[in-house]
Amino acid sequence: MANKGALRGMLFLLLLFMFHYAQSQDLATIGKQKPLDLSGSLSLRLNTFTSTAPNSTRDPFFWTISGNPTLSVYGITLPFSFVISDKQKDFRQPFNMFGVSPYYKKIRFHAGYRSVYFSDYTLSDHVFLGGGIEAEPSIFRLGFVYGRFMKAIEPVTDTITGQYSAPSFARKGFAAKFGLGTYSNYVDLILLNIRDDTTSVGSNPEKIGVPPAENLVLGIKTHQQIAKIFTLDADFGLSGYTSDQQSPELDVAEYKALGKISELYTLRQTSEFRMAGKASFGMHIKKFSLQLNYRRVEPDYQSMGAYYLNTDIESMTLAPSWSMFKSRLRISGSIGVQRNNLFSNKVNNTLRKANSFAVSYAPNSKWGINVNYSNYNMSQTRNFGLVRDTLMLDQFSNNLNSNLFFNFGTKTRRQNLSFGANYMDLADNSSFASVSNSTTSINPTLSYRYTNTDRKFSFNVNTNASIFNTVLNETLRIGLSSGLTKAMMNDKLKTGLNGSFFTTRLNGVSYSNTLSIGGTLGYQPHKGHSFTLGLNFIDRTFTDTTHPGSVDLLGYFGYTYSF
Repeated sequence: MANKGALRGMLFLLLLFMFHYAQSQDLATIGKQKPLDLSGSLSLRLNTFTSTAPNSTRDPFFWTISGNPTLSVYGITLPFSFVISDKQKDFRQPFNMFGVSPYYKKIRFHAGYRSVYFSDYTLSDHVFLGGGIEAEPSIFRLGFVYGRFMKAIEPVTDTITGQYSAPSFARKGFAAKFGLGTYSNYVDLILLNIRDDTTSVGSNPEKIGVPPAENLVLGIKTHQQIAKIFTLDADFGLSGYTSDQQSPELDVAEYKALGKISELYTLRQTSEFRMAGKASFGMHIKKFSLQLNYRRVEPDYQSMGAYYLNTDIESMTLAPSWSMFKSRLRISGSIGVQRNNLFSNKVNNTLRKANSFAVSYAPNSKWGINVNYSNYNMSQTRNFGLVRDTLMLDQFSNNLNSNLFFNFGTKTRRQNLSFGANYMDLADNSSFASVSNSTTSINPTLSYRYTNTDRKFSFNVNTNASIFNTVLNETLRIGLSSGLTKAMMNDKLKTGLNGSFFTTRLNGVSYSNTLSIGGTLGYQPHKGHSFTLGLNFIDRTFTDTTHPGSVDLLGYFGYTYSF
Protein backbone atom coordinates (compact mmCIF):
# COMPACT_ATOMS: atom_id res chain seq x y z
CA MET A 1 0.00 0.00 0.00
CA ALA A 2 2.91 2.34 0.73
CA ASN A 3 4.30 1.77 -2.75
CA LYS A 4 0.92 2.57 -4.29
CA GLY A 5 0.72 5.77 -2.26
CA ALA A 6 4.19 6.83 -3.38
CA LEU A 7 3.30 6.02 -6.99
CA ARG A 8 0.16 8.12 -6.78
CA GLY A 9 2.15 10.99 -5.31
CA MET A 10 4.73 10.83 -8.10
CA LEU A 11 1.95 10.72 -10.70
CA PHE A 12 0.29 13.75 -9.17
CA LEU A 13 3.54 15.75 -9.20
CA LEU A 14 4.15 14.80 -12.82
CA LEU A 15 0.70 15.99 -13.86
CA LEU A 16 1.21 19.12 -11.83
CA PHE A 17 4.32 20.03 -13.81
CA MET A 18 2.51 19.36 -17.09
CA PHE A 19 0.24 22.25 -16.35
CA HIS A 20 0.06 24.85 -19.10
CA TYR A 21 2.33 27.80 -18.40
CA ALA A 22 -0.49 30.37 -18.61
CA GLN A 23 -2.57 28.74 -15.86
CA SER A 24 -2.34 28.30 -12.08
CA GLN A 25 -3.87 26.06 -9.44
CA ASP A 26 -5.29 26.88 -6.00
CA LEU A 27 -3.90 24.18 -3.70
CA ALA A 28 -6.49 25.06 -1.05
CA THR A 29 -9.33 23.73 -3.27
CA ILE A 30 -7.61 20.73 -4.84
CA GLY A 31 -9.63 18.27 -2.74
CA LYS A 32 -12.87 19.72 -4.12
CA GLN A 33 -11.89 19.26 -7.78
CA LYS A 34 -12.93 16.34 -9.99
CA PRO A 35 -10.18 13.70 -10.26
CA LEU A 36 -10.62 13.42 -14.04
CA ASP A 37 -12.69 15.35 -16.57
CA LEU A 38 -12.70 15.58 -20.37
CA SER A 39 -14.33 18.36 -22.36
CA GLY A 40 -13.99 20.01 -25.74
CA SER A 41 -15.28 19.68 -29.26
CA LEU A 42 -14.72 17.84 -32.56
CA SER A 43 -15.58 19.40 -35.92
CA LEU A 44 -15.87 18.30 -39.53
CA ARG A 45 -16.02 20.82 -42.39
CA LEU A 46 -16.49 20.11 -46.11
CA ASN A 47 -15.87 22.94 -48.60
CA THR A 48 -16.44 23.30 -52.31
CA PHE A 49 -15.27 26.17 -54.50
CA THR A 50 -15.54 27.15 -58.13
CA SER A 51 -14.39 30.30 -59.92
CA THR A 52 -14.20 31.73 -63.44
CA ALA A 53 -10.99 33.60 -62.56
CA PRO A 54 -8.19 32.44 -64.89
CA ASN A 55 -5.53 32.37 -62.18
CA SER A 56 -7.53 30.79 -59.37
CA THR A 57 -5.39 28.40 -57.33
CA ARG A 58 -8.00 27.37 -54.76
CA ASP A 59 -8.92 23.68 -54.66
CA PRO A 60 -12.43 22.82 -55.87
CA PHE A 61 -12.98 20.54 -52.85
CA PHE A 62 -11.25 20.32 -49.49
CA TRP A 63 -12.11 18.99 -46.04
CA THR A 64 -10.95 19.62 -42.48
CA ILE A 65 -11.31 17.69 -39.23
CA SER A 66 -10.35 19.60 -36.08
CA GLY A 67 -10.66 19.16 -32.35
CA ASN A 68 -9.99 20.94 -29.09
CA PRO A 69 -10.14 18.34 -26.31
CA THR A 70 -9.19 19.46 -22.81
CA LEU A 71 -8.21 17.01 -20.08
CA SER A 72 -8.61 18.17 -16.48
CA VAL A 73 -6.92 16.37 -13.57
CA TYR A 74 -7.87 17.72 -10.14
CA GLY A 75 -8.63 21.09 -11.73
CA ILE A 76 -5.35 21.19 -13.66
CA THR A 77 -6.23 21.76 -17.31
CA LEU A 78 -4.28 20.16 -20.16
CA PRO A 79 -5.52 21.60 -23.47
CA PHE A 80 -4.85 19.88 -26.80
CA SER A 81 -5.75 20.72 -30.38
CA PHE A 82 -5.40 19.00 -33.73
CA VAL A 83 -6.16 19.69 -37.38
CA ILE A 84 -6.39 17.05 -40.12
CA SER A 85 -7.15 17.93 -43.72
CA ASP A 86 -6.43 16.73 -47.22
CA LYS A 87 -3.44 19.11 -47.23
CA GLN A 88 -2.25 19.09 -43.66
CA LYS A 89 -1.93 16.97 -40.54
CA ASP A 90 -1.10 18.89 -37.42
CA PHE A 91 -1.18 18.05 -33.72
CA ARG A 92 -0.55 20.64 -31.05
CA GLN A 93 -0.28 20.42 -27.32
CA PRO A 94 0.08 24.10 -26.33
CA PHE A 95 1.75 23.27 -23.02
CA ASN A 96 4.96 21.98 -24.65
CA MET A 97 6.72 24.35 -22.27
CA PHE A 98 5.78 22.53 -19.09
CA GLY A 99 5.19 24.76 -16.12
CA VAL A 100 2.99 25.32 -13.11
CA SER A 101 2.23 28.13 -10.68
CA PRO A 102 0.23 26.64 -7.80
CA TYR A 103 -0.70 28.93 -4.95
CA TYR A 104 -1.90 28.62 -1.39
CA LYS A 105 -3.50 31.70 0.18
CA LYS A 106 -0.93 34.51 -0.33
CA ILE A 107 1.96 32.31 -1.47
CA ARG A 108 2.50 31.39 -5.13
CA PHE A 109 5.12 28.93 -6.38
CA HIS A 110 6.62 28.75 -9.87
CA ALA A 111 8.21 25.70 -11.48
CA GLY A 112 9.12 24.80 -15.05
CA TYR A 113 8.65 27.29 -17.88
CA ARG A 114 7.23 30.48 -16.37
CA SER A 115 6.87 34.18 -17.08
CA VAL A 116 6.83 36.52 -14.08
CA TYR A 117 6.41 40.29 -13.93
CA PHE A 118 8.18 42.53 -11.38
CA SER A 119 8.38 45.80 -13.36
CA ASP A 120 8.64 47.10 -16.93
CA TYR A 121 12.38 47.72 -16.80
CA THR A 122 13.62 44.70 -14.80
CA LEU A 123 11.83 41.35 -14.99
CA SER A 124 8.95 41.88 -17.42
CA ASP A 125 7.24 38.61 -18.38
CA HIS A 126 10.35 37.03 -19.90
CA VAL A 127 9.93 33.24 -20.10
CA PHE A 128 12.48 31.28 -18.08
CA LEU A 129 13.01 27.64 -17.12
CA GLY A 130 13.43 27.31 -13.39
CA GLY A 131 11.60 28.03 -10.16
CA GLY A 132 10.50 30.82 -7.89
CA ILE A 133 8.16 32.06 -5.23
CA GLU A 134 6.01 35.13 -4.63
CA ALA A 135 4.47 35.92 -1.25
CA GLU A 136 2.68 38.78 0.45
CA PRO A 137 2.65 38.04 4.18
CA SER A 138 1.31 41.01 6.11
CA ILE A 139 2.72 44.24 4.65
CA PHE A 140 5.68 42.50 2.97
CA ARG A 141 5.86 41.89 -0.79
CA LEU A 142 8.45 39.24 -1.63
CA GLY A 143 9.49 37.60 -4.88
CA PHE A 144 12.36 35.50 -6.16
CA VAL A 145 12.95 33.54 -9.37
CA TYR A 146 15.97 31.68 -10.68
CA GLY A 147 16.44 29.87 -13.96
CA ARG A 148 17.58 29.78 -17.56
CA PHE A 149 16.38 32.75 -19.60
CA MET A 150 17.83 31.60 -22.92
CA LYS A 151 18.73 28.20 -24.27
CA ALA A 152 22.21 27.54 -25.67
CA ILE A 153 22.48 27.16 -29.44
CA GLU A 154 25.52 25.45 -30.93
CA PRO A 155 27.12 26.93 -34.06
CA VAL A 156 25.95 25.11 -37.18
CA THR A 157 27.25 25.23 -40.74
CA ASP A 158 25.09 23.75 -43.51
CA THR A 159 27.28 21.26 -45.39
CA ILE A 160 25.36 21.87 -48.63
CA THR A 161 24.79 25.64 -48.73
CA GLY A 162 27.67 26.61 -46.46
CA GLN A 163 25.35 28.93 -44.54
CA TYR A 164 26.54 29.59 -40.99
CA SER A 165 24.13 29.89 -38.06
CA ALA A 166 25.57 31.95 -35.22
CA PRO A 167 25.52 30.36 -31.75
CA SER A 168 24.24 31.82 -28.51
CA PHE A 169 25.09 31.07 -24.90
CA ALA A 170 22.71 29.76 -22.31
CA ARG A 171 21.57 32.74 -20.27
CA LYS A 172 21.05 32.13 -16.54
CA GLY A 173 20.30 34.28 -13.56
CA PHE A 174 17.86 35.45 -10.91
CA ALA A 175 15.52 38.28 -10.01
CA ALA A 176 14.51 39.28 -6.49
CA LYS A 177 11.87 41.67 -5.18
CA PHE A 178 11.37 43.10 -1.72
CA GLY A 179 8.57 45.52 -1.02
CA LEU A 180 6.41 47.05 1.66
CA GLY A 181 2.80 48.11 1.50
CA THR A 182 -0.64 47.12 0.32
CA TYR A 183 -2.41 47.04 -3.02
CA SER A 184 -3.18 50.77 -2.79
CA ASN A 185 0.18 51.93 -1.43
CA TYR A 186 3.41 50.03 -1.94
CA VAL A 187 7.10 50.39 -2.79
CA ASP A 188 9.06 47.53 -4.39
CA LEU A 189 12.85 47.24 -4.70
CA ILE A 190 13.98 44.89 -7.47
CA LEU A 191 17.31 43.29 -8.33
CA LEU A 192 17.97 41.33 -11.53
CA ASN A 193 21.26 39.61 -12.35
CA ILE A 194 21.57 37.49 -15.50
CA ARG A 195 24.67 36.40 -17.39
CA ASP A 196 25.66 34.19 -20.30
CA ASP A 197 27.13 30.81 -19.35
CA THR A 198 30.48 30.63 -21.17
CA THR A 199 30.65 26.85 -20.72
CA SER A 200 27.33 26.20 -22.49
CA VAL A 201 28.59 26.49 -26.08
CA GLY A 202 31.73 24.83 -27.48
CA SER A 203 34.96 24.08 -25.73
CA ASN A 204 36.51 27.51 -26.38
CA PRO A 205 34.08 30.44 -26.20
CA GLU A 206 36.76 32.85 -27.48
CA LYS A 207 36.67 31.20 -30.92
CA ILE A 208 32.94 31.14 -31.60
CA GLY A 209 32.77 34.84 -32.44
CA VAL A 210 29.93 35.77 -30.06
CA PRO A 211 30.97 37.48 -26.81
CA PRO A 212 29.17 36.43 -23.60
CA ALA A 213 27.18 39.24 -21.97
CA GLU A 214 26.15 40.09 -18.42
CA ASN A 215 23.40 42.30 -17.02
CA LEU A 216 22.61 43.77 -13.62
CA VAL A 217 19.46 45.86 -13.15
CA LEU A 218 18.29 47.75 -10.09
CA GLY A 219 14.67 48.80 -10.08
CA ILE A 220 12.07 50.54 -7.97
CA LYS A 221 8.33 50.48 -8.54
CA THR A 222 5.68 52.24 -6.50
CA HIS A 223 1.99 53.04 -6.45
CA GLN A 224 0.56 55.55 -4.02
CA GLN A 225 -3.06 56.49 -3.38
CA ILE A 226 -3.21 59.82 -1.55
CA ALA A 227 -6.36 61.07 0.19
CA LYS A 228 -8.56 59.25 -2.34
CA ILE A 229 -7.91 62.12 -4.73
CA PHE A 230 -4.35 61.75 -5.99
CA THR A 231 -2.49 58.76 -7.40
CA LEU A 232 1.22 58.48 -8.08
CA ASP A 233 2.87 55.68 -10.06
CA ALA A 234 6.57 55.36 -10.79
CA ASP A 235 8.72 52.66 -12.38
CA PHE A 236 12.48 53.18 -12.58
CA GLY A 237 15.40 51.02 -13.67
CA LEU A 238 19.19 51.35 -13.69
CA SER A 239 20.85 48.81 -15.97
CA GLY A 240 24.50 47.83 -16.08
CA TYR A 241 25.13 45.86 -19.28
CA THR A 242 28.44 44.23 -20.16
CA SER A 243 28.57 43.22 -23.81
CA ASP A 244 31.70 41.06 -23.32
CA GLN A 245 32.50 39.25 -20.07
CA GLN A 246 36.04 38.63 -21.35
CA SER A 247 36.94 42.31 -21.64
CA PRO A 248 39.42 43.71 -19.06
CA GLU A 249 38.14 44.56 -15.60
CA LEU A 250 38.07 48.10 -14.24
CA ASP A 251 39.19 49.24 -10.80
CA VAL A 252 36.04 49.31 -8.66
CA ALA A 253 37.69 51.72 -6.21
CA GLU A 254 37.33 54.49 -8.79
CA TYR A 255 33.57 53.96 -8.86
CA LYS A 256 32.49 54.29 -5.24
CA ALA A 257 28.85 54.65 -6.22
CA LEU A 258 28.71 50.94 -7.02
CA GLY A 259 29.20 50.00 -3.37
CA LYS A 260 28.02 46.44 -2.65
CA ILE A 261 26.86 46.05 -6.25
CA SER A 262 30.43 45.16 -7.25
CA GLU A 263 30.01 41.86 -5.40
CA LEU A 264 27.32 40.84 -7.91
CA TYR A 265 28.53 42.65 -11.01
CA THR A 266 32.04 42.80 -12.45
CA LEU A 267 32.75 46.19 -13.98
CA ARG A 268 34.58 45.88 -17.32
CA GLN A 269 35.64 48.06 -20.22
CA THR A 270 32.54 47.01 -22.18
CA SER A 271 30.17 47.84 -19.30
CA GLU A 272 27.61 50.59 -19.82
CA PHE A 273 25.05 52.01 -17.43
CA ARG A 274 21.72 53.31 -18.69
CA MET A 275 18.57 54.56 -16.98
CA ALA A 276 14.90 54.18 -17.84
CA GLY A 277 11.76 55.20 -16.07
CA LYS A 278 8.21 56.41 -16.24
CA ALA A 279 5.93 58.23 -13.83
CA SER A 280 2.32 59.30 -13.80
CA PHE A 281 0.39 61.62 -11.55
CA GLY A 282 -3.39 61.54 -11.44
CA MET A 283 -5.98 63.73 -9.79
CA HIS A 284 -9.69 62.98 -9.53
CA ILE A 285 -12.05 65.48 -7.92
CA LYS A 286 -15.75 64.74 -8.35
CA LYS A 287 -16.41 65.08 -12.09
CA PHE A 288 -12.95 66.30 -13.06
CA SER A 289 -9.80 64.26 -13.55
CA LEU A 290 -6.29 65.04 -14.75
CA GLN A 291 -3.52 62.66 -15.74
CA LEU A 292 0.13 63.63 -16.30
CA ASN A 293 2.47 60.99 -17.76
CA TYR A 294 6.22 61.16 -18.27
CA ARG A 295 8.59 58.55 -19.74
CA ARG A 296 12.30 58.54 -20.47
CA VAL A 297 14.32 55.57 -21.74
CA GLU A 298 17.96 56.27 -22.52
CA PRO A 299 19.57 54.93 -25.72
CA ASP A 300 20.62 51.26 -25.63
CA TYR A 301 18.93 50.56 -22.30
CA GLN A 302 18.72 46.77 -21.97
CA SER A 303 17.33 44.26 -19.53
CA MET A 304 17.78 40.53 -20.03
CA GLY A 305 14.47 40.10 -18.20
CA ALA A 306 12.49 41.97 -20.87
CA TYR A 307 12.05 41.06 -24.52
CA TYR A 308 11.83 44.50 -26.13
CA LEU A 309 12.14 48.07 -24.98
CA ASN A 310 11.66 51.16 -27.12
CA THR A 311 14.79 53.17 -26.31
CA ASP A 312 16.11 56.68 -26.96
CA ILE A 313 12.76 58.26 -26.23
CA GLU A 314 11.36 60.95 -23.96
CA SER A 315 7.67 61.78 -23.88
CA MET A 316 5.17 63.76 -21.83
CA THR A 317 1.37 63.68 -21.98
CA LEU A 318 -1.27 65.78 -20.23
CA ALA A 319 -4.81 64.37 -20.33
CA PRO A 320 -7.73 66.16 -18.60
CA SER A 321 -11.35 64.95 -18.60
CA TRP A 322 -14.57 66.43 -17.31
CA SER A 323 -18.15 65.19 -17.02
CA MET A 324 -21.25 67.19 -16.14
CA PHE A 325 -25.04 67.10 -16.13
CA LYS A 326 -25.01 63.75 -14.27
CA SER A 327 -22.38 62.38 -16.66
CA ARG A 328 -24.58 62.97 -19.69
CA LEU A 329 -21.90 65.25 -21.14
CA ARG A 330 -18.28 64.07 -21.19
CA ILE A 331 -15.31 66.08 -22.40
CA SER A 332 -11.76 64.76 -22.60
CA GLY A 333 -8.54 65.56 -24.37
CA SER A 334 -4.80 65.05 -24.39
CA ILE A 335 -1.67 66.95 -25.36
CA GLY A 336 1.52 65.02 -25.91
CA VAL A 337 5.05 65.53 -27.17
CA GLN A 338 7.81 63.00 -27.83
CA ARG A 339 11.45 63.36 -28.87
CA ASN A 340 14.51 61.20 -29.50
CA ASN A 341 18.30 61.75 -29.65
CA LEU A 342 18.53 62.18 -25.88
CA PHE A 343 22.34 62.18 -25.94
CA SER A 344 22.57 64.49 -29.01
CA ASN A 345 24.81 62.01 -30.81
CA LYS A 346 22.61 61.21 -33.82
CA VAL A 347 22.37 62.93 -37.18
CA ASN A 348 18.60 63.47 -37.02
CA ASN A 349 16.30 64.83 -34.32
CA THR A 350 12.68 63.68 -34.47
CA LEU A 351 9.89 65.51 -32.69
CA ARG A 352 6.34 64.14 -32.51
CA LYS A 353 3.28 66.01 -31.27
CA ALA A 354 -0.09 64.35 -30.69
CA ASN A 355 -3.27 66.13 -29.58
CA SER A 356 -6.81 64.84 -29.24
CA PHE A 357 -10.21 66.09 -28.16
CA ALA A 358 -13.43 64.14 -27.57
CA VAL A 359 -17.00 65.14 -26.65
CA SER A 360 -19.93 62.82 -26.03
CA TYR A 361 -23.46 63.78 -25.13
CA ALA A 362 -26.26 61.32 -24.32
CA PRO A 363 -29.17 62.97 -22.48
CA ASN A 364 -30.98 59.61 -22.32
CA SER A 365 -30.89 56.12 -23.78
CA LYS A 366 -32.85 57.21 -26.86
CA TRP A 367 -30.21 59.31 -28.57
CA GLY A 368 -26.65 60.56 -28.32
CA ILE A 369 -23.75 62.03 -30.23
CA ASN A 370 -19.96 61.49 -30.16
CA VAL A 371 -17.31 63.71 -31.74
CA ASN A 372 -13.58 62.93 -31.75
CA TYR A 373 -10.72 64.98 -33.17
CA SER A 374 -7.03 64.15 -33.27
CA ASN A 375 -4.01 65.92 -34.67
CA TYR A 376 -0.59 64.38 -35.23
CA ASN A 377 2.60 66.09 -36.34
CA MET A 378 6.09 64.69 -36.91
CA SER A 379 9.07 66.87 -37.78
CA GLN A 380 12.72 66.02 -38.24
CA THR A 381 15.82 68.19 -38.36
CA ARG A 382 19.38 67.23 -39.23
CA ASN A 383 22.41 68.10 -37.13
CA PHE A 384 25.86 69.04 -38.43
CA GLY A 385 28.00 69.37 -35.36
CA LEU A 386 26.71 72.31 -33.36
CA VAL A 387 24.71 73.65 -36.31
CA ARG A 388 21.12 72.52 -36.85
CA ASP A 389 20.10 72.25 -40.50
CA THR A 390 16.75 73.26 -41.94
CA LEU A 391 13.63 71.15 -41.51
CA MET A 392 13.99 67.84 -43.39
CA LEU A 393 10.69 66.15 -42.54
CA ASP A 394 7.33 67.74 -41.76
CA GLN A 395 4.22 65.58 -41.77
CA PHE A 396 0.88 66.17 -40.11
CA SER A 397 -2.57 64.64 -40.09
CA ASN A 398 -6.01 65.69 -38.91
CA ASN A 399 -8.75 63.21 -38.16
CA LEU A 400 -12.34 64.09 -37.32
CA ASN A 401 -14.87 61.39 -36.49
CA SER A 402 -18.52 61.81 -35.46
CA ASN A 403 -21.46 59.53 -34.80
CA LEU A 404 -25.12 60.29 -34.12
CA PHE A 405 -27.45 57.49 -32.96
CA PHE A 406 -31.14 57.08 -32.17
CA ASN A 407 -32.82 54.21 -30.28
CA PHE A 408 -36.57 53.78 -30.43
CA GLY A 409 -39.26 51.12 -30.34
CA THR A 410 -40.30 48.79 -27.50
CA LYS A 411 -38.43 46.25 -25.40
CA THR A 412 -39.35 43.44 -27.80
CA ARG A 413 -39.22 45.48 -31.01
CA ARG A 414 -36.06 47.55 -30.91
CA GLN A 415 -34.88 49.87 -33.66
CA ASN A 416 -31.60 51.68 -34.05
CA LEU A 417 -30.59 54.36 -36.53
CA SER A 418 -27.08 55.78 -36.69
CA PHE A 419 -25.20 58.19 -38.89
CA GLY A 420 -21.44 58.54 -38.87
CA ALA A 421 -18.79 60.45 -40.77
CA ASN A 422 -15.01 60.43 -40.79
CA TYR A 423 -12.71 63.03 -42.30
CA MET A 424 -8.95 62.54 -42.61
CA ASP A 425 -6.35 64.93 -43.96
CA LEU A 426 -2.71 63.89 -44.36
CA ALA A 427 -0.04 66.30 -45.63
CA ASP A 428 3.70 65.98 -46.21
CA ASN A 429 5.56 69.29 -46.44
CA SER A 430 9.04 67.76 -46.27
CA SER A 431 11.80 69.69 -48.00
CA PHE A 432 12.69 66.70 -50.21
CA ALA A 433 9.13 66.31 -51.57
CA SER A 434 9.02 67.65 -55.14
CA VAL A 435 5.21 67.80 -55.22
CA SER A 436 2.55 68.09 -52.57
CA ASN A 437 1.67 64.76 -50.98
CA SER A 438 -1.62 65.91 -49.51
CA THR A 439 -4.24 63.16 -49.12
CA THR A 440 -7.83 63.51 -47.94
CA SER A 441 -10.64 61.03 -47.38
CA ILE A 442 -14.29 61.38 -46.39
CA ASN A 443 -16.31 58.37 -45.23
CA PRO A 444 -20.01 58.87 -44.39
CA THR A 445 -22.13 55.91 -43.18
CA LEU A 446 -25.82 55.37 -42.49
CA SER A 447 -27.17 52.22 -40.84
CA TYR A 448 -30.49 50.92 -39.57
CA ARG A 449 -31.23 47.81 -37.49
CA TYR A 450 -34.54 46.23 -36.43
CA THR A 451 -34.81 43.43 -33.84
CA ASN A 452 -37.95 41.54 -32.83
CA THR A 453 -37.20 39.32 -29.86
CA ASP A 454 -40.71 37.79 -29.81
CA ARG A 455 -40.41 36.49 -33.36
CA LYS A 456 -36.64 36.04 -33.06
CA PHE A 457 -36.05 38.04 -36.18
CA SER A 458 -33.54 40.80 -37.00
CA PHE A 459 -32.84 42.91 -40.04
CA ASN A 460 -30.16 45.46 -40.85
CA VAL A 461 -29.23 47.70 -43.79
CA ASN A 462 -26.10 49.82 -44.17
CA THR A 463 -24.93 52.28 -46.76
CA ASN A 464 -21.52 53.88 -46.90
CA ALA A 465 -19.32 55.90 -49.20
CA SER A 466 -15.60 56.57 -49.41
CA ILE A 467 -14.11 59.57 -51.19
CA PHE A 468 -10.33 59.32 -51.41
CA ASN A 469 -8.34 62.15 -53.02
CA THR A 470 -4.64 62.37 -53.81
CA VAL A 471 -2.67 64.66 -56.11
CA LEU A 472 -3.00 62.10 -58.92
CA ASN A 473 -6.38 60.41 -58.43
CA GLU A 474 -9.87 60.73 -57.02
CA THR A 475 -11.56 57.49 -55.99
CA LEU A 476 -15.24 57.17 -55.08
CA ARG A 477 -16.63 53.94 -53.62
CA ILE A 478 -20.32 53.59 -52.74
CA GLY A 479 -21.86 50.49 -51.19
CA LEU A 480 -25.07 49.06 -49.83
CA SER A 481 -25.30 45.95 -47.63
CA SER A 482 -28.10 44.25 -45.74
CA GLY A 483 -28.79 41.09 -43.81
CA LEU A 484 -31.46 39.26 -41.89
CA THR A 485 -31.58 36.41 -39.38
CA LYS A 486 -34.44 34.24 -38.18
CA ALA A 487 -34.59 31.58 -35.45
CA MET A 488 -37.26 28.85 -35.42
CA MET A 489 -38.16 25.59 -33.69
CA ASN A 490 -37.17 26.87 -30.22
CA ASP A 491 -33.84 28.15 -31.54
CA LYS A 492 -32.90 24.76 -32.97
CA LEU A 493 -33.03 26.10 -36.52
CA LYS A 494 -31.34 29.40 -37.42
CA THR A 495 -31.24 30.97 -40.87
CA GLY A 496 -29.40 33.96 -42.26
CA LEU A 497 -29.26 35.85 -45.53
CA ASN A 498 -26.94 38.70 -46.48
CA GLY A 499 -26.06 40.68 -49.56
CA SER A 500 -23.99 43.66 -50.64
CA PHE A 501 -23.22 45.73 -53.72
CA PHE A 502 -20.28 48.10 -54.17
CA THR A 503 -19.38 50.30 -57.11
CA THR A 504 -16.11 52.15 -57.62
CA ARG A 505 -15.37 55.18 -59.80
CA LEU A 506 -11.85 56.38 -60.59
CA ASN A 507 -11.48 60.02 -61.66
CA GLY A 508 -15.20 60.20 -62.46
CA VAL A 509 -15.19 57.06 -64.65
CA SER A 510 -16.80 53.76 -63.64
CA TYR A 511 -14.09 51.27 -62.65
CA SER A 512 -15.59 48.17 -60.99
CA ASN A 513 -18.71 46.61 -59.44
CA THR A 514 -18.92 43.86 -56.84
CA LEU A 515 -22.06 41.88 -55.94
CA SER A 516 -22.08 39.43 -53.04
CA ILE A 517 -24.94 37.19 -51.83
CA GLY A 518 -24.70 34.64 -49.05
CA GLY A 519 -26.88 32.42 -46.95
CA THR A 520 -26.43 30.21 -43.87
CA LEU A 521 -28.50 27.51 -42.23
CA GLY A 522 -27.78 26.16 -38.75
CA TYR A 523 -29.52 23.24 -37.05
CA GLN A 524 -29.01 21.88 -33.53
CA PRO A 525 -31.28 18.84 -33.04
CA HIS A 526 -29.80 17.90 -29.66
CA LYS A 527 -27.45 19.43 -27.15
CA GLY A 528 -23.86 18.86 -28.22
CA HIS A 529 -24.67 18.33 -31.92
CA SER A 530 -24.85 21.13 -34.47
CA PHE A 531 -24.93 21.30 -38.28
CA THR A 532 -24.18 24.28 -40.53
CA LEU A 533 -24.73 24.80 -44.24
CA GLY A 534 -23.64 27.86 -46.19
CA LEU A 535 -23.42 29.25 -49.71
CA ASN A 536 -21.68 32.43 -50.95
CA PHE A 537 -21.82 33.99 -54.42
CA ILE A 538 -19.47 36.82 -55.49
CA ASP A 539 -19.52 38.54 -58.90
CA ARG A 540 -16.76 41.04 -59.77
CA THR A 541 -16.82 43.08 -62.99
CA PHE A 542 -14.43 45.72 -64.36
CA THR A 543 -15.00 48.30 -67.07
CA ASP A 544 -11.32 48.03 -67.97
CA THR A 545 -10.97 45.17 -70.48
CA THR A 546 -7.54 44.27 -69.09
CA HIS A 547 -9.35 42.97 -65.97
CA PRO A 548 -11.59 40.04 -66.96
CA GLY A 549 -13.54 39.95 -63.71
CA SER A 550 -14.68 36.75 -62.02
CA VAL A 551 -17.58 34.83 -60.52
CA ASP A 552 -16.89 32.80 -57.36
CA LEU A 553 -19.14 30.25 -55.69
CA LEU A 554 -18.27 28.80 -52.27
CA GLY A 555 -20.32 26.22 -50.39
CA TYR A 556 -19.63 24.50 -47.12
CA PHE A 557 -21.09 21.96 -44.71
CA GLY A 558 -20.05 21.58 -41.09
CA TYR A 559 -20.75 19.35 -38.13
CA THR A 560 -19.62 19.95 -34.54
CA TYR A 561 -19.84 17.62 -31.57
CA SER A 562 -19.32 19.22 -28.14
CA PHE A 563 -18.70 17.15 -25.03
